[in-house]
Amino acid sequence: MSGRYSSEEFWRTHLNAEIYDVIGVMPASFYTFGKRQLWVPMAWKPKDNMDSHNNYFLNMVGRLKLGATQQQAHSDMNSVMLGIVELFPKNKGIGVGLQPLHEAWVGDVRPALLVLQGAVGMVLLIACVNLANLGNNILDKIAI
Repeated sequence: MSGRYSSEEFWRTHLNAEIYDVIGVMPASFYTFGKRQLWVPMAWKPKDNMDSHNNYFLNMVGRLKLGATQQQAHSDMNSVMLGIVELFPKNKGIGVGLQPLHEAWVGDVRPALLVLQGAVGMVLLIACVNLANLGNNILDKIAI
């Protein structure tokens, strides 16, 4: 990108005739479902049904600051929620749940994957034993 864009052009970009500020760049190794090239803030027009505090369908992804713990992030998010409750009292009782991205995607599948891995290992073991037996039988016949 050097020489192609000035710093200002890179960090402020046009998309669908709107101006957006780039606030970060994800590493190439970051994976999401589907091919995402960028994320933009969600915004709805005033009086739109989605423009309310009664919609709880959003999942968000964030990165922990270097050296931060999950407990610190949870505490910070709860502070944000308390500020939202002050502005919108009907949101009282709504909380924030944090979990590692890998855990969110894989979830409770881990025990099933371990059982599957064990079964595959047993099938491979049986195949190896059968192959060894076959080799011994052929050697016995050659010896006769």
